[in-house]
Amino acid sequence: MCITFFYLNPQASKDEYKLIIIANRDEFYSREAAPAHCWEENQSIIGGRDLASHSKGTWLALSKKGRIGILLNIIDDRIPNTPGATSRGVLVDDFLSGDLKSREFGQKLKSEQREYNAFHLLMFDFICDDIEAYILTNLSNKKPGDLNKLRTGYHGYSNSSELPYEKVKWGKKKFEEIVNRYNRIEQRDLLLNHLLHLLKSPKGHYPDEVLSESTQLFTNNQSEFMENLSSIFVSFPEGGLGTRTHSIILVTRDNFVDFNEYTMKEPINLEDTEWIHSHFLEKFKS
Repeated sequence: MCITFFYLNPQASKDEYKLIIIANRDEFYSREAAPAHCWEENQSIIGGRDLASHSKGTWLALSKKGRIGILLNIIDDRIPNTPGATSRGVLVDDFLSGDLKSREFGQKLKSEQREYNAFHLLMFDFICDDIEAYILTNLSNKKPGDLNKLRTGYHGYSNSSELPYEKVKWGKKKFEEIVNRYNRIEQRDLLLNHLLHLLKSPKGHYPDEVLSESTQLFTNNQSEFMENLSSIFVSFPEGGLGTRTHSIILVTRDNFVDFNEYTMKEPINLEDTEWIHSHFLEKFKS
């Protein structure tokens, strides 16, 4: 149950961040992945990679062209997956490595989205007068998704198909409180620490009608399973899955990007977890 919150403000002052993105990747502990790094075949892309997939796709990455892509697979038993569908993990890679900006890429993908199982794809172009940010949602066996422009302000998404989970609604409020209080470049360390604390929140938000209606992955101990999924930081050792990676991206008005990733060192030992911190600080140019 991955989750992301972000703040858009093209009119930010020179002392503030115009784009703030935070995200958790939830995955099986045994699934091999690489921490954020410059990709060997394309040094302009920075992000983690799913090494268990033949496509070696990614859930979140950024390009030195001034683009960021985030993929959230939709988990909803009412929208069945199609065997043999094209891997969704290539979507962020395709967006970042191509020449099309977010709007144009989203329009092109609309005609191809039936090839993939259900997803939310978030796309950002931040080297421009106005941050271009779009979301394309593919509901697979339902009507083709719309490409929607994201407005200035605060946003939160997870793996639900339409309505947000309770933890998204709660987390969005907390995220807004943190950014409102600490969105100053001089307060960078305080901002980073509070955002990381939010991503590590074990607070449950159950019962959750949206979560219960859409997710029936485990028939045994269903209530316990749902309760574990209802927190921003997911920890479900019995099911072999949980939050493995935290990502925080801060972008200034002058396009300095401060990308921090914290990911569990593999092989993952939940009794003695070691976190790897990868940090990238760079001035991006158009």
